[in-house]
Amino acid sequence: MLLAGRGILGEIRDLIEHASRLDLAVAYWGEGACRALRLEKCKAKNIRIVCDFRSGATNPGEIAMIQRRLKNKHVVVKQMDRLHAKVYLSERRCVVGSANASTDGLGWEGPRTSNLIEACYSFDQRQKQEMREARTWFERTWRRASKITPTDVSAARRRFNERQKRRPLNRRNPTSMLSLSEWMKDINDVKRRNILVFLMTRQLDKAERAALKQYQQATGQRYITAYGDELSRNRSLTTILRDYPEDHYILEFWKGRKNRIYYDGAFYIPKTGSNFYRSKKHNRNGVLVFVQEAKRIDFIDGTRLRIDRKATQLFENTIRAMKPGQISRMVEEGADLYHFLKIMPSRASQTPSVAPKPPNKGYI
Repeated sequence: MLLAGRGILGEIRDLIEHASRLDLAVAYWGEGACRALRLEKCKAKNIRIVCDFRSGATNPGEIAMIQRRLKNKHVVVKQMDRLHAKVYLSERRCVVGSANASTDGLGWEGPRTSNLIEACYSFDQRQKQEMREARTWFERTWRRASKITPTDVSAARRRFNERQKRRPLNRRNPTSMLSLSEWMKDINDVKRRNILVFLMTRQLDKAERAALKQYQQATGQRYITAYGDELSRNRSLTTILRDYPEDHYILEFWKGRKNRIYYDGAFYIPKTGSNFYRSKKHNRNGVLVFVQEAKRIDFIDGTRLRIDRKATQLFENTIRAMKPGQISRMVEEGADLYHFLKIMPSRASQTPSVAPKPPNKGYI
């Protein structure tokens, strides 16, 4: 039987729920797969899963969740590089096709969340030859697959996070230009992007400006500016570079006189690393994190994200409504765009007061 659309998810759920023996060779697993497939309702005491774990296309957190939630069952997960199959197999039925265990593949969050057109084929024990071939194929694949090691987990997390930053936008009809105010309505699509929101409170001092000028002259990259931070007991190099990660965009806001908040532009932290400087006058060491102005944010599918005034007004009002502790964290660490949107109050839609002219760039 040929399956398409929502019929695929329904068939797989039914197969899992009534299985007394469950084997899954599915390449990629996304967030929410355990809940969406209703694996907890599976009657099978032994569950075997093979996936492409190290590629970055499988969410390692979801695999860990499956093992935690099904701890009353014997669940064994193996990994196989370059696995691209999608085989859902029980003792009585099998579903083979193109659908991964992800919302893109099975669309469990609704048709709007899946941009892909999937098709699968389902057969049961009445097709004895097909069932026998499916079982033989899975056993051969299981023997070739390897156990997941702590090293695999670390590599998978790193590659998954990197892949998530640049993934295509979740839209059926992508356009060349998209405004931030429109995009952030789909908060799930904003999750795990390489976009941070920062509140700046001071300009570069004399020593930092001198170090920046020296770097610009040495490299010829005069378009590069920087954020400066001092090394101290509480601010190590590791901490500073964690707060300003490479290959990230920053939406920069300023706190001016009388606590006025205003947007000053978008910046990109390239993979140029950082540079130490030393101020003889103040007898201290510091770090410059180099950035360059970004007129837009480019995604892998060719979409360009425009930072529109409607969005920055919402952000300004959200920061203005924050408590002092939240303000301090925004200054020291910034905020991931997804988490920033989650704390956005309803009153953020109010029109802000007129913002003063921002100062020159090159500050923190």
